[in-house]
Amino acid sequence: MKVKTAMEYEPRLFYSEVEAAILCQDFTGLTLDVSEIDPPPELIPDMTISAISVHCRTLHSARNVWRVVTIVCHHLDPQKGVWS
Repeated sequence: MKVKTAMEYEPRLFYSEVEAAILCQDFTGLTLDVSEIDPPPELIPDMTISAISVHCRTLHSARNVWRVVTIVCHHLDPQKGVWS
């Protein structure tokens, strides 16, 4: 699916240059990625989503250090056109 199509279905999706990923406003932990590393922002809408990650924050220690752990990650196989 193209990024612009996903953004049409879910208007809360946006590209964050800081995170270099597509995020969803009001849904911390969802990340959509494209296969190219650090692409020009103007090209993102026409790129295909290559991965979807869902993260959860867990308390790392008594020092209140948080870490992000990927709990679900799907990758699009461009040859087959299916998610794995």
